[in-house]
Amino acid sequence: FFLRLESKLYPWLHLNRQTSFSMYDGFEGRGIVICAGNGQFEYLISSVQAIRRLQPKMPIQIFHMGPKDLSVERRKYITEMTNDIETVDIFEILDNEWMHLGGWSIKAFSILASRFKEVIMIDSDAYFLRDVAELFEDPGYKLTGTLYFYDRTLFPNWKKGPNWMRTFLPIMSSFPPTTRMFRGLSMHEQESGVVVVNKGTRLLGLLATCKMNSRWERSMYTYDNFYGDKESFWVGYEMVQEPYAFVKSYPGVIGEREEYPLKNDGSQPQTVAVCGTQLHLDYLERPMWWNAGLMRNKNSRDRRILDFGYWMAG
Repeated sequence: FFLRLESKLYPWLHLNRQTSFSMYDGFEGRGIVICAGNGQFEYLISSVQAIRRLQPKMPIQIFHMGPKDLSVERRKYITEMTNDIETVDIFEILDNEWMHLGGWSIKAFSILASRFKEVIMIDSDAYFLRDVAELFEDPGYKLTGTLYFYDRTLFPNWKKGPNWMRTFLPIMSSFPPTTRMFRGLSMHEQESGVVVVNKGTRLLGLLATCKMNSRWERSMYTYDNFYGDKESFWVGYEMVQEPYAFVKSYPGVIGEREEYPLKNDGSQPQTVAVCGTQLHLDYLERPMWWNAGLMRNKNSRDRRILDFGYWMAG
């Protein structure tokens, strides 16, 4: 019965294995997971270099989607650029016939497919200012076996996501009603650029998150009601009533100092602002990492490097 149930719920698990137990038994140690294809290669290289300057020993797995997603030449470059790093084709571990992975959806599955028991999943354009291993010392992670970061407050009065959650979660923990999303303050709650999971204690919630990022679930429900994968992490754990934790600080900004007069005639004191990219703090409110790469605007043809001289807490 349980084998049939698992096959129905998580059919992508059963590539060269009968049950999830064989995968679970293979998890060991701590490590870093990054998803990257050819399009993310330039971000990946500098991100890994930044990680290695602060954390020289923790093993790294780079996940890609099939042989064409990341070229042979780039895979070779990655494996030679630093110690204890490898590239992994996720389709050799999980069955893509059921996942149909693309874009954001690989992220949750890469955590599941990694050989590590305790995983720090990092976006290819995320850059760390501190040792990534410090994330394992967060009190929330120690308590729950998971750690998430808040996203910026953006697009208020958005009801679609919370209303959808109420249709299939008649009973929730005390957390959802306190979120900015449920209070109508923001469309986004979680930033999924960095996710920490202990699969030894919190595998069931991760499986639920992967389910939300599977082919049919994401196209028909998850990505229609949320912006991509980001909310699927905490909502997946909410679905199976497993505990999860967010870092106890909201994001800030890191970048360049700007001054704006309040009036055109300059009669009012100037407003000082920091303009740049989203910065995330640790539980002690120290700058930990930022996302969106090194460019002032990674989506612009202007390739100017951002001056990371100033930061401001959110």
